[in-house]
Amino acid sequence: MFFADFTIKSFPKIELPSELNFFRKIHITEPQHSSFLGDLLNPQGSHQQGDIFLKFFFDVLGIKYNKEDLWTVTIESGRIDICIATRNMDKIIIIENKSYWADDQPNQLYRYWYYGIYSPQKKFPNESECYKR
Repeated sequence: MFFADFTIKSFPKIELPSELNFFRKIHITEPQHSSFLGDLLNPQGSHQQGDIFLKFFFDVLGIKYNKEDLWTVTIESGRIDICIATRNMDKIIIIENKSYWADDQPNQLYRYWYYGIYSPQKKFPNESECYKR
């Protein structure tokens, strides 16, 4: 596997300018950003490296990774940019991308918590109804 020995220690120690933003340089949109990151984090992603990027992401966040949890990644579902969850939905991580200094919407994080984490197994009339509140 190409990335088998990849760790955060593999990066050289360099100082980057604080204003450097690769995504701005290539004019990537928020959905494209989500698609790119979501595919990297997805163990079934097109990179064909299994869960190596997801494990790395968890390591950076200080979260213990357990392969038996069977993680899935969904991209741009409803108003959630990236959702990383176990198949039985007992562990859920939601990632919100903000492009070009976009502002948070009213109650945005609360809605993500309530409808994406707190109530993931409840049935709602339809997804659009969830976000009207």
